[in-house]
Amino acid sequence: MIAEEKINEAISTNEKAFLENLRTIMQIPSVKGSSEKVAAEKDLDIDFSEV
Repeated sequence: MIAEEKINEAISTNEKAFLENLRTIMQIPSVKGSSEKVAAEKDLDIDFSEV
């Protein structure tokens, strides 16, 4: 029973770490993608192929 509790605790810890990492990843925009979005919103004619 103690081993099962330790396994469940480890799984819970991993799930929390995974969700925290996922939240962090979702908050980091792609620099190229966000630049293209800004250019599109402002109707700027910028070639991003060389960036």
